[in-house]
Amino acid sequence: SSGINAEYGVPRFEDMNDELDFMDFQFFELDEFISDLFEAACKETGCESIKALDRNSLLKPKIKKEKLADWLIYAYSILKRSRLLLIQADKTIDNLHKECNADKTKIIKLQNDMMQGKTEQLDQVSSTVKNEMKSYCEIVEKSCKKAAVTPEKLKEIVKTVAEEEDRSKNLLVFGMKEESEEELGTIVSDLLECTGEKPHVSECRRLGKNVDQTAIRPIKIKLNSSDTVNQILRNSGKLKKSDRFQSVYISPDRTKEEQTSHRKLVGEMKEKMKTDPSNYHFIRNNMVISVARTQRNKTGLYLE
Repeated sequence: SSGINAEYGVPRFEDMNDELDFMDFQFFELDEFISDLFEAACKETGCESIKALDRNSLLKPKIKKEKLADWLIYAYSILKRSRLLLIQADKTIDNLHKECNADKTKIIKLQNDMMQGKTEQLDQVSSTVKNEMKSYCEIVEKSCKKAAVTPEKLKEIVKTVAEEEDRSKNLLVFGMKEESEEELGTIVSDLLECTGEKPHVSECRRLGKNVDQTAIRPIKIKLNSSDTVNQILRNSGKLKKSDRFQSVYISPDRTKEEQTSHRKLVGEMKEKMKTDPSNYHFIRNNMVISVARTQRNKTGLYLE
């Protein structure tokens, strides 16, 4: 039969995959040889299954010595082939372990190289930022003697910009009834799902201390994307159709200056609603927009 030659051992392969495929086939073929041997023995002894095959079955008078000798030689050849395969399998496993360890070493080296590269890049960026800030300070100081900009002032500006960027990923929820043992994460997920969104919520918590039991503290929600925040704000009108959340209001996480500006716009809009009820008034792009109610299109939106 094809396969391993007992006199020469297992063939050598340059490719590990070819070697594994060859050994897999050989083990499969050996399993068939063993099955053939037991099947022949069961047939000759009259046993219904391999489990019923025992010493007494093989010692029956009708089983000739020649037949037993044939089975013994056949079993010996199977054991011999199995031994060769097991030896080769042990060598192959050892080689795979060595390759795996070598790959791990390469991966660790690559990770260290990447970390080193990132550290160098960060150092370069930090150096560039410091130099640019220094240059910017010098330019401002020369061009504006009355209002000199110090490095501390620039740091404050950078901090403000970073905070504004971070705020763009936040939402504030007002009017959500507060309970003693509430599952805030589940409540927030249900609320956002009402807007048609199922974002990953990084953090959600009530703001302030619960001093007055009658007051409803707002909820601050932190998401991973400012685009998702904008999408939820655009769809927040859907909450009015919800029995559970129709009294809840979602707003951006505004700075104190933005809150003051927005309050003025809201006051201006309410004043126009009183003095000009025939038109529809709303806030967009930090302005109060007024349009005729007849300009409402099929989607329910007002055209500018």
